[in-house]
Amino acid sequence: MAKVVIIGAGGVGTVVAHKCAQHPEVFGPIVIASRTKSKCDAVADSIRKAVPQAPRSEEHTSELQSQSTIS
Repeated sequence: MAKVVIIGAGGVGTVVAHKCAQHPEVFGPIVIASRTKSKCDAVADSIRKAVPQAPRSEEHTSELQSQSTIS
């Protein structure tokens, strides 16, 4: 299983993330990249509600938050 990186948290990115989360035997960890963290959080929350069997990982949240600031 390979890590999946989805660039964009709009409509298409959300659909892709949901489909990947529905098949954890094929897709590994899902990373969502967007200009706004709130959109990424919204996609992650919707996946958690819609796909309860999706693996959950919060271990890198603080690392990602520190990298999301653009100077």
